[in-house]
Amino acid sequence: MNLNVLCNNEEQLYSAVSNDSVNGIILEADIFSKSDIDRCHAAGKKAGIALPYIYRNSTAVDVTGYDEVYVRSLDELECYKNQKLVSDYGVYCMNSVAADVLKENGISRITVPVEMNCHELAGLGVHDKELIVYGHIPMMVSAQCVHRNTDKCDRKPGITWIKDRTGKLLPVENKCAYCYNLIYNPDPVSLAGVFDKVLRLNPDSVRINLTIENRKETERIIAVFSRAIRGESVDDPCDDFTRGHFLRGVE
Repeated sequence: MNLNVLCNNEEQLYSAVSNDSVNGIILEADIFSKSDIDRCHAAGKKAGIALPYIYRNSTAVDVTGYDEVYVRSLDELECYKNQKLVSDYGVYCMNSVAADVLKENGISRITVPVEMNCHELAGLGVHDKELIVYGHIPMMVSAQCVHRNTDKCDRKPGITWIKDRTGKLLPVENKCAYCYNLIYNPDPVSLAGVFDKVLRLNPDSVRINLTIENRKETERIIAVFSRAIRGESVDDPCDDFTRGHFLRGVE
């Protein structure tokens, strides 16, 4: 079982490159440069690139040199069809028919939807697929910029915090390169405490999605899931987390 890590800042990349348990690193297209491919390869790791959630004609990305290209929309599936493609969780594959269609259209590995529970995943079969086991999942992708509406458009990527009706603070990332926002769930999905069920599913790879984590948090998260893959009993790497739909299915 391979361990892949999606990185969203330099501290996360440093930690992922330095950890021998990590097999592949996925770089957000608007954050990193081509020189980071060499950093991954020098550490003996595959280098993937994660394309934008919203694809416009003006957002074409040079994917030369990357080992894998993670597509997040059907538009990208068509535009990058000559690359080694991995579908992200939002390119929905809820059954074997959808899986066959994606593979027929050039997808080499499928990331299963976060809306499926462990029983549904077992029915689908994930031995050749990727499963997200940690990460703040976007609740909304919006072209309405929270940063611009609350302050001004300064074209500086960063995190804005908003409070929901329960009082929780939600991180909002402004993706200035593509002019949209990602509003994240304040509690990350974590399957560390139920990793025995993940091992029974036996996915081809599991993925850690990093967003706002610093270096210390990143190192702890990777260490926890590295041990879990080896079959050790572990606790979740944070106090506030959710299992997502993994134990309950779609509501």
